[in-house]
Amino acid sequence: MTTVLASFALVALSAGPARADRPITFFNGGVAGEGEARTDQDRQQLLASVSAGNAGPSPAGGDGVVEPVPSCVWQPSTAVTGTIGQVVPENGQVHEADRVEPDGSTSRLYARICEDGTVTSWQWFALADVPSVRASAVDDVRRRLPLPEPVLSPDLARGLVVNVATWFAAPAGQWTAVTGSAEALGLSVTVTATPVELVFDPGDGAAPVTCAGPGPTFDASGPAPTAAPDCSYVYRDASSAAPNGRFWPASLSIRWSVTWAASDGQEGVLEPLITTTPLEAVVREYQALERNGS
Repeated sequence: MTTVLASFALVALSAGPARADRPITFFNGGVAGEGEARTDQDRQQLLASVSAGNAGPSPAGGDGVVEPVPSCVWQPSTAVTGTIGQVVPENGQVHEADRVEPDGSTSRLYARICEDGTVTSWQWFALADVPSVRASAVDDVRRRLPLPEPVLSPDLARGLVVNVATWFAAPAGQWTAVTGSAEALGLSVTVTATPVELVFDPGDGAAPVTCAGPGPTFDASGPAPTAAPDCSYVYRDASSAAPNGRFWPASLSIRWSVTWAASDGQEGVLEPLITTTPLEAVVREYQALERNGS
């Protein structure tokens, strides 16, 4: 995010949409003020209103009396007219609230409204499009998604066992929805990722096992289970048979369903996101000895 300092003076309605290299200016009763505008990284879209700061001397000289500059913010021109259709800014010309620029983008007419209700200037600002803001929100939620913290039984540190079901799970605390958001002038998008499945890839060439998470954990103090849960896998070969001769390159993943909603009422479903933690599955084989009782 970029912060652009702007000093304020009287301007007419600009011909093109506002850009950071063309500071937005305004004028209040002959008193100039200073403020700042927050823009996106490309410095082409206004992210927040520009508020007046400390007062300065009148640019026209005046009587030398310095008066406080009222707090002013940019709002859509419809906030002044109360309509979504045509608006009439201070130059008396009739304008549509939105217009299409030569490059195909859309700009919206904004009015600078001060706390006393006066409109000090008008300006076109380039509007954000839903796909670009949504992509930024997806990036935000992706950064927030946790990598699975595998919980295996038998314990992976002690080694897994051939022909014994390996239970896999993720901590219950990781099994919660994660949200991310992004905003630009006139639009905000919220993306929500919800965990829906655990995927265990054993790494031994067999197909991954998918189950509803977060998966059960084995309780050695409880009664013996009558059957292995859906979130389990049985290795048939020791990891000594793996190409590296030491471990199977396994992994545990969380599959997240992703939805989005925009402030303009649009919403939808996006492609799932997947977070993965690689595992070194050491699997041992134990020989059972059978003795003849005779």
